[in-house]
Amino acid sequence: YVVACLINAMWVAAIAMVRFSL
Repeated sequence: YVVACLINAMWVAAIAMVRFSL
């Protein structure tokens, strides 16, 4: 589903931001 893809992309982006911050 497209919604699941968008949510997954948001999770990946959030995790990447946290890793970049740390």
